Amino acid sequence: MLLSSLKQLAAKVSRRAAADTDIARMMEHSVFAVGIGDATGTVLSANPALARILGMPREDIIGRHIDDLLAGNRDRGYAVETYSRLVEAGSLTTRIEVFHPDGDKSGRWVVWTLTAIPATTTTPVRVLGIGEDVTERRMVNDELRQMALHDPLTGLSNRAGLLDLLGDTDENNQSASDLDGEIGALAYCDLNEFKAINDTYGHSFGDTVLRTVALRFQRCIGPGDHLARIGGDEFVVVSSTPDAEELIANLHLGLRSPVLTPTGQALRVTATIGGTALTRNDTRGIDDLIHDADIDMYRRRGIDVGAQVRRDRPRPDFGVVESLRTDRASKPTVEMLQQIMDAAPDLIFVKDLHGRYVFLNKAAARVKGRPVNEVIGRDDTAFFPPEFAAILQRNDRSIMESGRAVEFIENPVVGGELLTYVSNKAPYFDEHGKVAGIIGVSRNVTAAHATESALRRTQARWQVAIDCSGVGIWDWDVRSGEVFYSPRFAELLGYSDDEIGTSIEEWADRIHPDEVDDCWSHIAAHGGGAGTDFAFEHRLRTKSGDWRGVCCQGRVIERDADGSPLRLVATLSAADIHVQN
Repeated sequence: MLLSSLKQLAAKVSRRAAADTDIARMMEHSVFAVGIGDATGTVLSANPALARILGMPREDIIGRHIDDLLAGNRDRGYAVETYSRLVEAGSLTTRIEVFHPDGDKSGRWVVWTLTAIPATTTTPVRVLGIGEDVTERRMVNDELRQMALHDPLTGLSNRAGLLDLLGDTDENNQSASDLDGEIGALAYCDLNEFKAINDTYGHSFGDTVLRTVALRFQRCIGPGDHLARIGGDEFVVVSSTPDAEELIANLHLGLRSPVLTPTGQALRVTATIGGTALTRNDTRGIDDLIHDADIDMYRRRGIDVGAQVRRDRPRPDFGVVESLRTDRASKPTVEMLQQIMDAAPDLIFVKDLHGRYVFLNKAAARVKGRPVNEVIGRDDTAFFPPEFAAILQRNDRSIMESGRAVEFIENPVVGGELLTYVSNKAPYFDEHGKVAGIIGVSRNVTAAHATESALRRTQARWQVAIDCSGVGIWDWDVRSGEVFYSPRFAELLGYSDDEIGTSIEEWADRIHPDEVDDCWSHIAAHGGGAGTDFAFEHRLRTKSGDWRGVCCQGRVIERDADGSPLRLVATLSAADIHVQN
């Protein structure tokens, strides 16, 4: 009887030891961070995942207090207090989210499930912590939130984002007196004739106008103010500026510079702007404030909107589209296909599995110096030097072996001249789905490559000239709206190179208000074909707020077929004028 009891006890102890071993192994290999601490907050055990999160070896974790391990952590006090409450309760589970910094990196967010393990007759209270890294999940959530609260075109807050920024989670519950700052103003802006801009210049340019307006409005408001795009061409500004009229005037001032159209014309975009004041005892909700500013905007429409959208741009005449009448009774023939291919300037060819030509056009035959009928049935070794023929055959084999289309650069010698061709080759398949040969189209890019090489050399020389001349340079690509500013341009105005962006506003928004119209009249005159070279003097606002006189000398260096400028390049040099602000 005693022997039987001892055997049962031994078996129980063995099972218990095996279970403990299994638990230890699971902790060791768990993707979750696992740690156990005593009633004082000292760590008794830690698995490798916990060591990775804390960024230190396990032996440096065990025996240390959690307050020490979280030194420098912004959530330290919260975590230690939660741990202490668990120990006092003796039996409780709670979840907390803690940010763990990671040296120079951004750190990790971890959700900790903390459970107090009740004391027994033999063991005191323990706290089991299991941590799940939720950094990626938070990043996805933050990205979704960003998308939900922001306008993708301008990057501004949308209506929901504006309400969120102002703390109005119930949309209509917040009153004006709850806004940041005790007093201020709200402005509602509606661009004039925006539909005409889209209809005349296209929606792509319309998007450019919206982005430009957003950028200019942002420069007109204070750092604590809020700008949102709440509709197609509608913007709302909530500002700490106490005077609504002052806010409206500042926003109108932001639109003083024209926007250059794709054809180089100076287009003055205007807006009708209404406003309402925010007072300390204002009980209106956000929607009521927007409504009141909207009503004020309609009251002002037609009396202070300034110049309307220019309508003098001729609409393109696309001409008459002729109909092609096809004889439905006729069917394409091999001869017709050959004629179509022979009219193409590119080399078009088809080869079988052995590299023999089974079809090619006249352009491909000319490169080989033979008529089409003398090329059919022969491979490249009959027409090219052995070294180049081997390259072509190797390229063809790689296509047939991989079953994929590939682009190659190939350099045949034709008439004693080394040419450069871009060849796009792809396999073709038989009725059983097996590779039967290749189809290829090759284009002569020799002239383009030579032009690119010359352009690179020219750009190198131009860069040396820029660096050594001591003048500032701007290079305006009208089609893309991108402007290159040389480092000297930034230096003339007291900025570092990385403080200057790539939009025309970097120049236009710094022009002295008295000279804005004159500067744009010079640009618009050349946009209309008045000439190639231009020169004028004006003042630009420096980083310190002073006005610096500059001489602008430039040239329209590229126009389209209609004569509209596509690219303007100008130099800026210091002039004698220097007016203190």
